Amino acid sequence: MLVRMEFAAFGVDPSKNSPALVLRESGGKRTLSLAVGPLEASAVAIDSLGVPVDKPMGIDLTRAVLRSLGGRVERLVLAVGQEPGTISAQLHVIGPGGLLLIDCAPSHGVVLALRCEAPVFAFERLLEAAAGSGKQSPAEALRRHIASLDTVDFGTYYVE
Repeated sequence: MLVRMEFAAFGVDPSKNSPALVLRESGGKRTLSLAVGPLEASAVAIDSLGVPVDKPMGIDLTRAVLRSLGGRVERLVLAVGQEPGTISAQLHVIGPGGLLLIDCAPSHGVVLALRCEAPVFAFERLLEAAAGSGKQSPAEALRRHIASLDTVDFGTYYVE
């Protein structure tokens, strides 16, 4: 069964000290964290914050090529990868010749889907695997860290 996902937040994968995108189940609480490179993180940040850019990014080139060939991204589907702990991704692109299924890196697929305003879906099995991995999502780790802080400590660092 496919579950619709939406962009929820940015985070940092503490084990790799690298950017991560957090996707949340639409209308639910389950999350999925995807490691991304700095360029992918920048592309999502630019979109989500509405920042105007002087020059298009690589992802914009991909979107422009798709459009000029008469195609559009219908959806992105995320699934459990063949190797343990990995995620696979497949773009569903509708073009003049019909449906094309294109395997891609999950991070690139998510960024392109977001840029093209196409929905992102994850298989139920992937969400179950992510929840059962014992690893906290970056969003959950940050939430737990903030909850553990003693508010008295904030006064210690007040400077006039």
